Amino acid sequence: MAASVRGSHDKSRSNLLAEMYNLETPAGQIFCGTHTTLGFSSAMNKVMRLVEADMKMEQVLQSFMVDLDVDSKNASVAGQALDMCLKLVAPEYAHKPWNRYREFLLFLEQRQVSSVLFSYKDSRFGCLSRAAAVLIYHFGHLTEFLSQNPHINNRLACLVREVMELPYLKVVLVVFACLGVHLVEPFYARTIEKDATHTQLREFYKGLHTGLGEPISDNYTTFTTPEYPVVSDKLFSSVKKTYTEEVLNSVSDVAAEHLDEVKKLTDLMQPHLQTVLARQRRDYGIDEENFPMDYPVSEQASNIDDTPVHNIGMERQCGKVDYRLKKLGTLNAVTAQAKREVELNWSKLMKAKFESGADQKQEMAQRKERKRLDMLDTLKSRGGPFTDSGEVEKFLVDESLNNNAKLQRMKLEVQFARESTTLLPKVDPIFRIQVTLPSGKRRMKTAQEFGDALMAYLGKRSDRTTLKYAKFQESLERLRKI
Repeated sequence: MAASVRGSHDKSRSNLLAEMYNLETPAGQIFCGTHTTLGFSSAMNKVMRLVEADMKMEQVLQSFMVDLDVDSKNASVAGQALDMCLKLVAPEYAHKPWNRYREFLLFLEQRQVSSVLFSYKDSRFGCLSRAAAVLIYHFGHLTEFLSQNPHINNRLACLVREVMELPYLKVVLVVFACLGVHLVEPFYARTIEKDATHTQLREFYKGLHTGLGEPISDNYTTFTTPEYPVVSDKLFSSVKKTYTEEVLNSVSDVAAEHLDEVKKLTDLMQPHLQTVLARQRRDYGIDEENFPMDYPVSEQASNIDDTPVHNIGMERQCGKVDYRLKKLGTLNAVTAQAKREVELNWSKLMKAKFESGADQKQEMAQRKERKRLDMLDTLKSRGGPFTDSGEVEKFLVDESLNNNAKLQRMKLEVQFARESTTLLPKVDPIFRIQVTLPSGKRRMKTAQEFGDALMAYLGKRSDRTTLKYAKFQESLERLRKI
């Protein structure tokens, strides 16, 4: 009898069924182990929440130009930053208006850079670590892409620009990626392997549990050998193949720049990962002292090593059935060659469409840039643009200027701020030109109202709190001593 991962109350159902149907022996329970990978991801984020709390990250977030809502219970800022960065250019969100996958893909093609982006839905388990590795590989590309396209300033893009400046982000991404290669992916691959037996899995899980209690080796970030002896060379090679060599090389290069911090953060995470493994695989007797077995695997069947480990094979069949058969009864045969031709033609049409759309957007961006430069020239001729709220306040109280002159200057200053900022969306209320009256009618803002909005913008920009890398290092050292 296969059970879900929802808890021990599911496991007790076998006893209820035995009572209902007068069975002499209750059905055994074998749990699918793949969801342990989600526990690993949760543990990584938990440790990062502790580090970020020690760094007083809430003060940094409050200074962001765009508010970032972080679910402190379920996510870390670093984890959310990873999600936002890839979501901006993820292929599975290409249909969303805020997504820039097509533009980014064309940007990579123009530089002859291969794209390693993937859809989360195609990699449910362990996607956190793989996503971290992918972002490291594309980190410089994404930074350059946003720098060359200042007109991309929707809310998500503005937040991505903010979080990519966090000095500790790359270290976290490296740690996430390394744990994925050495722990999460091998665990998942071994768990769903069709030839694995429960006895073999017990030894494998115990080996991982023991390895997580040891300091990482010098080869940990170079991926030359498996970190844990129970992970075979064949299994490790297959994991590295899914990540690709170019991605792993990028991870190793970044790790070499921050090796000390990578080791310290990994040392902080390993005990938590060890606990996750022992708790969720407790029925294999991994850690009897802290997590005694509730339903020992060895007692769930008389021939335990001949009992299927999982039912992932059936799960993977979902979505592969062509439901047109229900209505039509039969489908016309299509040769492989015809199928390839259709796919090739479709790819060519879509590529041409993307390039055409990108050219149009590039032309629009150039027009906006010319408009911004024209406004800048006008403001320079008048002694601007303003760079702090004090200058704005001084201008507003200048009695040598009439109200109309002040209004025109303030309006132009706000318009220039809207066109030049990359940290606030253009639709932000602070850039509004008109106000809506209670009657529903709209009127132009006054010079004072424009000035108040501009001072709020300049004040927030100047009050931004920057996080020093040294603070991250200090937090790691403090938490290691606890």
